[in-house]
Amino acid sequence: MIEWHDGVCVRKFERVFDFLYSQWGFGPDRNQSLTMFDVGSHAGVDSCAYFLTMYPESTAYAFESDERAYKKLLQTSSVFKDDKLKPFEIAISDTDGYTDFYMSDITENTLQNEWDASGSTKKPTEHLDYYPFVSFKNKIKVKSKKLDTFVSEENISSIDFLFVDVNGGELQFIDGAKDTLQNKVTYLYIECAPEHQELYDGQLSQEQIQDELPNYEFIFRNKDNILLERK
Repeated sequence: MIEWHDGVCVRKFERVFDFLYSQWGFGPDRNQSLTMFDVGSHAGVDSCAYFLTMYPESTAYAFESDERAYKKLLQTSSVFKDDKLKPFEIAISDTDGYTDFYMSDITENTLQNEWDASGSTKKPTEHLDYYPFVSFKNKIKVKSKKLDTFVSEENISSIDFLFVDVNGGELQFIDGAKDTLQNKVTYLYIECAPEHQELYDGQLSQEQIQDELPNYEFIFRNKDNILLERK
């Protein structure tokens, strides 16, 4: 979910963090040691960095497959001491190995030099119509791993907050995270297709995501993102 402020792209997620900080979420105790996963992190400023500012004793694992955005993520991670923000240059999908990745960029005659916020493992469809200033000229191969594989390799026992922004790759993410989603996640915040739009090939709607995750309870929708809690 992207909004524009003074010509700058900003992802807007304050509502979900307000919920987590409330009595209905984790609460305002800043000494809690929580675990956050940020899949499709981009620079991580408005997601895992925000979370770590609220809960500084916690740890965030951030995953970004676009090398341009990953460089920004590394800058963000350097702000936090004691390895609190752990960055990984990898796509979290349904494949261990490599996967196709459609790099986003800016079209001609715009004020920006590049656009690295809309890349996806899925082919863009209606995105080209709704956001004509964004192009997808290059399809490359990027490293990919199932979330279940990563969680097993790293011996992760639980994920308190799982933040997913994979630009149309929601089904592939879910298929590669079956065990983790079934047993280890408390809150899941995931992007879904805008109403009456399919920006990427096969992008899931809110209803389809909830059908894929019957053990999760719907809490609220914030524009093109939904917050779910494992039952």
